[in-house]
Amino acid sequence: MKISNIEVKRDIRVLLLCLGMLTWGGIISSVSAEEDEFALADYSVTEVDFGQVIIGSTYTESITVKNIGNADLVISYLYFSDVMAFSSTTELPLTISPEDSEELNITYTPLNRGSIERTLTVFSNSISDQDKIKLKAQPYSINELYIQPVSGFYGEEVTISMTMNNMDPVSGYQVEFEIPEQLEFVTGSFTLSDRKQDHSSAVLMNNNVLRIVVYSPNDIPLIGNEGEIGSFTVKLVGHESVELKPFKAVLSATVNNVIEDVTSGVYGGLITINEQGKLGDANGDGEVDYTDIETIIDYIMHGETENFIFSNADINEDEEVNAADIVLIVNIIKYGM
Repeated sequence: MKISNIEVKRDIRVLLLCLGMLTWGGIISSVSAEEDEFALADYSVTEVDFGQVIIGSTYTESITVKNIGNADLVISYLYFSDVMAFSSTTELPLTISPEDSEELNITYTPLNRGSIERTLTVFSNSISDQDKIKLKAQPYSINELYIQPVSGFYGEEVTISMTMNNMDPVSGYQVEFEIPEQLEFVTGSFTLSDRKQDHSSAVLMNNNVLRIVVYSPNDIPLIGNEGEIGSFTVKLVGHESVELKPFKAVLSATVNNVIEDVTSGVYGGLITINEQGKLGDANGDGEVDYTDIETIIDYIMHGETENFIFSNADINEDEEVNAADIVLIVNIIKYGM
């Protein structure tokens, strides 16, 4: 096992203290314990890793310092190589008696994105040459895209809102959805929100994949740090609720003169499709007319039918759809009953 110079120096001094003597020019002479008193700092760690942290927030870690010498350890000053981001609330000077321990507090407020390595230097009267603590962190910014939940009745059109919370100056974005069979994209419905400046958009629907690209020809950021960035309309054509979430999302920003994808999170929204709609609207097209009678007849003759809404067709609410409901639909059409 390799023994450090610090340990050798400490052990020799302790041995001399125990013997009460030292050799000088071949003569063994007695010495007092006071002449060989020393302070020796032993740190619980030599590296503090704050991990992934959000810029603009404040984080705190601590280091335990034990005095394994036989004289008071006095920590007089803490020097951080990055005084803008790191500091300490520990009151100095700090005196630690032999065999006692104290905590050194380290406060970190990340200011910029990207991994960092810094150094804390501890100034004290310790005989150890180990006085530096490595400080590490991976600061990142929050730039999150949300698909907001929405609900509606079968056959209706609803607006899907996309919102963004961003710490970086996002100037453009790209999102791609695989539109489920329960939804039908309404062509030409995409609209930029009032967070736009000189921004333009391009939209393509191909093989159930909806691709939306928004960009600024002058790399101007979207206004603000939160809120809607765009919306589009879908028609509810299925009978089951579904989550809508992009399978690809890119939020682009220029950081330190480099264009980057700064996306930190993407969250889908539940599209709730309600079966109960206009009473008598058996096919869910928003109207009560003779096509609903045809839909009910088709259901009675063949069972489950496409675009058939049982709750709308069961007008008398007897848990059955039959000729009685057809008569009631005729009355609704003729008399608005």
